[in-house]
Amino acid sequence: MKKIIYLLLTLVLLASTAEAEKWELIDNKTTVPRPNNKTNIFVLHNTEVLNNSIYSVNRDGLYSIIKSDDYGKNWDSCVYAPLNNIGASTNFYKLLNHNNNLFAPADNGRLYHSFNNGETWDFTFFGEKDNHPIQHIKFVNENVGFLGLIYDNILTKTTNGGKTWNPLPISKNVFPPNFSFLNFVPLDENNIVIITLVQNNIRFFRTKNGGESWEEFESELFEETQFVNQEYDNIIYQAPYTYVESGFKASKEGHTRIMRTTDFEKWDPVFISDTISGGKRIKSFQIYNNIMFGYGDRIFIYSIDDGNTWIDLYDEGDEFYKNGNSEGFAYIDNYAYSQGNVKYTDDEGNIQNTKKMFRLKLDIQSSVESGVSNLNVYPNPAKDELNIIYDKGINSILILDLNGKAILSNNNLAPQMEQSINIDYLQTGTYFIKINDNIYKRFVKE
Repeated sequence: MKKIIYLLLTLVLLASTAEAEKWELIDNKTTVPRPNNKTNIFVLHNTEVLNNSIYSVNRDGLYSIIKSDDYGKNWDSCVYAPLNNIGASTNFYKLLNHNNNLFAPADNGRLYHSFNNGETWDFTFFGEKDNHPIQHIKFVNENVGFLGLIYDNILTKTTNGGKTWNPLPISKNVFPPNFSFLNFVPLDENNIVIITLVQNNIRFFRTKNGGESWEEFESELFEETQFVNQEYDNIIYQAPYTYVESGFKASKEGHTRIMRTTDFEKWDPVFISDTISGGKRIKSFQIYNNIMFGYGDRIFIYSIDDGNTWIDLYDEGDEFYKNGNSEGFAYIDNYAYSQGNVKYTDDEGNIQNTKKMFRLKLDIQSSVESGVSNLNVYPNPAKDELNIIYDKGINSILILDLNGKAILSNNNLAPQMEQSINIDYLQTGTYFIKINDNIYKRFVKE
């Protein structure tokens, strides 16, 4: 009987550790039309989905908004903006689908928008001023949203879904002189947090009454330990949490972290990747259908439980990751779509690169039903021993500290559904356990 049980368990383990899905090359055109009957190669940057069409900021040469109606096979240009005030191509900073309307903040005080399913585009003009682009747009409900850094107004507000905008009244003596606006997070219409940089110091300001009064407040200065890069660019809000990503972008041997907060005063790490050669970097931090994705260099993670558990889909054997991938991806009907580099030999025998579209099959819902929900790591916090129960089988365990350093590694475990680990030797603090090379869970050592 024991042999039969062991055989069945082994089969379960083999099924759960079968070769992962790989990115599939899509035979697609590699250029998009541009003015004057010319074409240029496109580079996906910030991507959105509307009615199963993929829209993206194109960051190659003459910046534009591009669109594909056939899952990445063919692309066309929706918007080409004029040159900016220094004679360069206008930069589109974001692309946002809100309530089936598309918005793209840009240089020259322009907010591009489409209110008819992407068919036609126009822009709202807020006035030109050197070095003051519109970089951030965020909505808190169907009608109310905010634009970040509209010159001296700091924030501009809409109450009709982005059709008209009005400056939010902010006294100029609230913020210190010569501050840099980094980002903002509207928790709702009245509660807003602004993140600024003043003489290389991060400073936080908030309002609780819709901008009538503001106060500076102290936040955990974790950025001094490099937990968060000072750009605060990859930051998203999904009630009740705000998440921010920190990548060690300058390091060839690096990793990435995700921090989470409910009040901006105390932050907790909810993800830490192991350190690998070449480093890991999240370039796109997005939410599709209440699933949180982090996508980038040598990493593609998602969470369906508020960041408490993360699944890493990265496969070091997949050619898609080896040659470099874009900063944008789209998620449609359990497929991820993105752009990667493909090497080829030209007629003269030289190695060349071209950008092609890829897709990856994701089966996230079945993972929710039969995978992550059946994983239990307890007790948490733990003092002497940590127990793991996973009905899909456990064949490897890795414990990481907050620097991504491996504290314990065991890749040759006998297949079983339960494991106990002695953690008595660990110092008090937060750690992460990586199970079967792709599941990350946080635990605290008392």
